[in-house]
Formats: sequence, structure tokens, C-alpha cells
Amino acid sequence: RSLFQRLEAPTSFHRVVVDGPRQHSLTEAKTPQLKVGEVLIKVAYVGVCPKDSKTINGASTGPSEATPPLIPGHEYSGVVVEVGVNAGGLRKGDIVAGHAAPEAAPLLGSYADHMVVPARYLYRLPIDIPLRHGALLDTVAACVKVLVKLPAQQGQKVCVVGAGSVGNICAQILWMQGL
Repeated sequence: RSLFQRLEAPTSFHRVVVDGPRQHSLTEAKTPQLKVGEVLIKVAYVGVCPKDSKTINGASTGPSEATPPLIPGHEYSGVVVEVGVNAGGLRKGDIVAGHAAPEAAPLLGSYADHMVVPARYLYRLPIDIPLRHGALLDTVAACVKVLVKLPAQQGQKVCVVGAGSVGNICAQILWMQGL
């Protein structure tokens, strides 16, 4: 409810900036002017990915790793506060979920109270989907992407290794499919 009380664009916002291994701080930044195709959202929920934890602690995250300074967070949901020109039909007040925008990295991350993101990385959520569920959209999509390649048929047994959020979501999807 409090997310909808103030939908004006702030002049500044807070964000977590990682400057190096185990070196991070809460900083204030000016709200940038929106470019064509961009949207300002008030972040509601953020998924904590193992990659975020590795980034904050200075561990390697693989070949596409960003180097500090950076703002972590690529699984999130929120409310549209301001819409730029050609923003894919999004409107102020829409509830959305989003995923990483590679061309905007490293300073685009959802560990912030507001963020500017290209509209093409946002998905309007139906009003009956809670924002906390929307933050899992990217994770669910990753699970579905893998599971559609699984050559299993209904009634077969499947073993999911790992009890984190990805493993749990995969197990739930498989259960719903009768596997």
C-alpha cells in the first residue's frame, strides 16, 4: 500500500554501490532524466541471486562479470513512477517485474529504492499477482527455459539437485507437470 502513496519521481534516491570485495555502501544519487524507452520504477522487492552474493564478496561470477563500481540486483518488481517516450505502453502506476539490462550495467541494479530501466526489460503484472511474487519472474523463466529441454514424460521420476530458490521452483514446476 505504501508503494502507491507516492508516485512522484524523486529528485534523488538511495542505492547500494559495490566498490570492491566486501566494500559496499548506501549512497544517494540524483534521479536521471529519462531517455527514450526508459521507465523510472519504485522498487518493491528484489531477489537475491547467488551472483549478487558473489559480487558483494568479491568472488568471480563468470565470463560476463561486471567490475566495480556496480549496483547489484537483476531480479525485481516495482511500480512505475515515470514513463519516458516510447516506453512500450507502460503507464504510471503499473506494477511490473524486470530482469537485467546488460547494456545498462554496471550501474543499473535493483538494490535501490528507485531505478531507471529500459522498458523492454519490464513485464506488466496482472493486478492479482503480488509484487513479492513478481520478483521471482526471472528465476521462474530460467527454470522453464531449462525444463522444456528435459526429455522426461509424465509419470517418470526426476531428481532435482539443489534446495535453493531455483531448485525449489524447478521441483514445483515438475510436480505441476506430473513428474
